[in-house]
Amino acid sequence: PLKISLAILSASMNLLSIVVLIRFVGVKKYSNLLFLSMGCVDLIIGIFSVPVMTIFTTRGYWPFGYWSCIIWIINDYSCCTISVLNLVLVSSHRYFQVARPYNSTEKITKFRLFKLTCIWAIPYVSWTASVLWITHTSDFDTESCYLMSSFTYILAADFFAYLLPILAVCMFNVTFFLSFSKSSVNSAANTEEKRRVEPQRSSQTI
Repeated sequence: PLKISLAILSASMNLLSIVVLIRFVGVKKYSNLLFLSMGCVDLIIGIFSVPVMTIFTTRGYWPFGYWSCIIWIINDYSCCTISVLNLVLVSSHRYFQVARPYNSTEKITKFRLFKLTCIWAIPYVSWTASVLWITHTSDFDTESCYLMSSFTYILAADFFAYLLPILAVCMFNVTFFLSFSKSSVNSAANTEEKRRVEPQRSSQTI
């Protein structure tokens, strides 16, 4: 009951944020489009992944059949990867807004739409191919609904799908903090310089 309540609460809050963003804020800005993408993937997890996982763990076996298990695994893995990649795009956009404010705008360009399309399409395509290949080449038990693969594959998949994007997020956040701190120091120095110059100009005018 607790897991189901949390899933309903998560799905409701994400759906509410999506409705508010589309109806009242708008998605004409690139940052709002990124937030919409994050809200959509979290909504899919809250509606599909978490409730099904709750039933699965409660019963102790997979009760929905072979293909539903395959679809659930593909969607679960893909949504987790998409969520992490969304964080990469948000972090990089925030960094370039501070590091290159004149070149970074909120305009939704074709290249930015292409990047958003890629972070949704590539995980689904890659995980679909991987899951189908593993289930076809190994003894896949439908009732356990668990993928058995080699340690090398698990290590490579986790590195490219999770660890590498998380490292990119950390890098962008650290560089964002450093750039923001540097710009704040420069702004404070310029303000102090103006305060020193103004009295001198006033005295010269007098």
